Amino acid sequence: MLVVHGAVSLSRLDVKEPVAVGATKINFGPELRIVVHEATVAWYRTAALDARDHRLLTKGWKSATKGQVLKRLCEIRAA
Repeated sequence: MLVVHGAVSLSRLDVKEPVAVGATKINFGPELRIVVHEATVAWYRTAALDARDHRLLTKGWKSATKGQVLKRLCEIRAA
């Protein structure tokens, strides 16, 4: 398995090349950590102080990371 580490620093064209030669995993860790952090901050701004259901928070994480991944994939496809 060919894995691209640190893809956050690569341009759309630079990511497209490894995919063309068989990369099956692309790591965009820092980008995803940023959107998870932003989703957490947004949740805490609106959550009741006694909110006990973490699923609402993790739902925000999932939505944020999915949106970021789809954004990057669309950028790569457009390149």
